[in-house]
Amino acid sequence: IIPGISRSGATISTGLLRGIKKELAFRYSFLLSIPAIIGALGLQLRKAFLEQTLPSHPLPWIGGALVAAIIGYISLVIFRKIILGKKLHIFAYYCWTIGTISLIIRIAT
Repeated sequence: IIPGISRSGATISTGLLRGIKKELAFRYSFLLSIPAIIGALGLQLRKAFLEQTLPSHPLPWIGGALVAAIIGYISLVIFRKIILGKKLHIFAYYCWTIGTISLIIRIAT
């Protein structure tokens, strides 16, 4: 909704502020991302077909998708442990750090 605001962070934080259990807030947040991910994939595939930029060998795409899926799953497991373990402040530090670095890069370029 607002550029630079974490969709998962916003939905989980709002859920917790509304008194929703941590596990439910986590699950809702990431179930909510499924339509956005599928939509983005559809748009990218449509663009690739229209511009005829599909690779002649699909193996790099399959490998990239597999690596992204594995890393994404590992990230979700870690993030779930952070949320359920009352260590959500770790995510806040991460967001502040990435946000600060992004601002510095944006200003410098």
